[in-house]
Amino acid sequence: MKIGKTIGIGCFHFGIKIQIPFKFTGQEYIKELEKCLERIPNIENLQIETSESFIGASEEITQSLPELNKNGYFPSLGYYAQISFNIHLPYKIQADLSKTNEKYLNTFTENFLIIIVYSWHFPVAIVEPINPSDRSDASKAVSIIWKFLKNEINNKSKENFIKFEMLGPSPFHLDINILPIPSKNTKNKRIVNTEYHSRRGYDLMFLYYDTSILGNPDAALSYIFYSLVDEFGLYYKYQQIKVKRALDWNEIQHLIKRFKNIKELNFFRRMLFRLFQKSSIISDITNKIIDFESGHLLDNNYLNREIAEQYREEDYYFKEPIEKELFDDYDYPVSQTKELLKFIESRRVKSLELMIGLISAFIGGAIGAILTILLQ
Repeated sequence: MKIGKTIGIGCFHFGIKIQIPFKFTGQEYIKELEKCLERIPNIENLQIETSESFIGASEEITQSLPELNKNGYFPSLGYYAQISFNIHLPYKIQADLSKTNEKYLNTFTENFLIIIVYSWHFPVAIVEPINPSDRSDASKAVSIIWKFLKNEINNKSKENFIKFEMLGPSPFHLDINILPIPSKNTKNKRIVNTEYHSRRGYDLMFLYYDTSILGNPDAALSYIFYSLVDEFGLYYKYQQIKVKRALDWNEIQHLIKRFKNIKELNFFRRMLFRLFQKSSIISDITNKIIDFESGHLLDNNYLNREIAEQYREEDYYFKEPIEKELFDDYDYPVSQTKELLKFIESRRVKSLELMIGLISAFIGGAIGAILTILLQ
């Protein structure tokens, strides 16, 4: 049995899939969530902790609900609300979910504790392999758990109220190990010291706790718990912003592809497109790019402000790996697309000028011919 504790981090949420419109109440949601999870025989020790204000909440829902992997999440159970349960997953099920052979599994246990906490920014899921026989790959455990919950709730059951949602990348690319401070360690300036290793695949972090103060890894996790939840909640909030940016850019790309498809139209339809649709689409793309760029500036301002607030004191643990992920952003070809639009617009204007010139010449020639005939 491994000494210490290993945990993986993800982003899980139990959303609602009932048809709108409907009347939402916190009390009914908790009741349906309990019923949904208790139907799964692998789950036990279910606990749901939320506020009385959420239990008493009531709201008429008339519009589409936000989704975790797109534009938000619903419902929010309240600040530091918590859902926890144990899952027993035999190695055969783990192997099926991860599409591998049992002998290649490196979770080294069939038992897991899942804690979902609602931070200020976003829900954060903590997955702990229980009493693994060796150092468990907790990030792999996160992946197995979300696949299991998705399969049981969204695919297999006849559940018509609750749906399981997750935000990718889930898990966070980090394995966290909570261990006692080695006796030879002479750098003990904090109750919990961090040691971060960037590597191929999932990064590795050791949290060494002072046994004379905290005693055991459970106490160490409890000590850093709220810092962990708040730091990763910020990460997943911004991760959703990045997902929305990708969806917005896909809309721009879709409009641009309409120009490429002109070649597949016949001559008459190409002429109609150029006369009546081309200018409108260029305008739509231009406006979307303006919104995209301004949104990017606002998002970055939000991120920098929240990071400064989160890390204004020294009581944090995961700044290095989180900032590494936060600022690893995709570089969208905005400037190249704007240049392409200018080129397309210039060709459109030239074509229009040429067409007007031809029409003018034709009309002028026709009028001249008519006048010649009339004056003869």
